[in-house]
Amino acid sequence: MDRSAHTAYLSELARSGFVVASVEYRTSNEGCFPVQLQDVKAGIRYLRALSERYNIDTERFGVMGESAGGYLAAMAALADDPAYDTGAFAEYSSKVQAACPWYPAADLTGFPYPSALEAAASMESLLLGKNVMLNKEEALALSPISLATKDAPPFLIIHGDNDHTVPFAQGETLHDALEGAGAEVKLLALEGTDHADMPFFQEEIWQRIIGFFKEKLGEAVLVKA
Repeated sequence: MDRSAHTAYLSELARSGFVVASVEYRTSNEGCFPVQLQDVKAGIRYLRALSERYNIDTERFGVMGESAGGYLAAMAALADDPAYDTGAFAEYSSKVQAACPWYPAADLTGFPYPSALEAAASMESLLLGKNVMLNKEEALALSPISLATKDAPPFLIIHGDNDHTVPFAQGETLHDALEGAGAEVKLLALEGTDHADMPFFQEEIWQRIIGFFKEKLGEAVLVKA
């Protein structure tokens, strides 16, 4: 995807006082998990390392992403295994203080495939490097719902209830896992809205997002996965 496609709406966050960075990460056809998460966490550490140059408050980081990026935003907020922090600037933290995933995959085992054969060609299996239906325990371990704890940062999950790509139940499942663990979480359901549909890019939604990050971070840095 042309990264400039996100410039217009990310600039709304910049105009609201945030430092905004868009992290490039390897996709599942370039490598299996965890290289994607390692790339996102490396981007966060890089920004902390260069905080003086970019006038960044290192104690107030938010992360946001849509679809695959939503999955990575959730994982970046929840996964604290040191194995995910590889590469440069290892002395800096990759922790974030708020997360806003859009229509994220929350349970890699929860997609409705009729058979293991069809699941083999799925994006989830490509990410895992194995068939998710035949390796459910491993797939679940790499799912955000398995990492939900009371220590999770505040979450705003945004999902359309007519999503034909990542079922709305995925957003609900993540919400319920976080809420059940005692974390702070809000699910914003967009009625009748499909995957990456136009309502996500309307002013009202962006004001909700800006309000969430301002409440949880003040004017800080936002990382787009």
